[in-house]
Amino acid sequence: MRAVPAAVGVAVVDEARLEDGSGRGRVEAVFDFGGGANLEIARPDGGSVMVPFTRRTVPKVDLSGGLLTVAPPEGLLEQPKPKS
Repeated sequence: MRAVPAAVGVAVVDEARLEDGSGRGRVEAVFDFGGGANLEIARPDGGSVMVPFTRRTVPKVDLSGGLLTVAPPEGLLEQPKPKS
């Protein structure tokens, strides 16, 4: 899988939540630090998260349709809980 700047701005949905159409955000940036590409996903709540751009984590890429489907490991896209 190749990281392309065209992914920036594309909507991101969670594979497990496609039925209700809930989005996980939009691709803010694509980074490749030499160990494989990562997507920075801007969450709807204002935070962001880095997701590895692999076939396992991003099984469906539809750039012409403006949609990436992610299958993240449990907890990867969850908002961190504030420390008390």
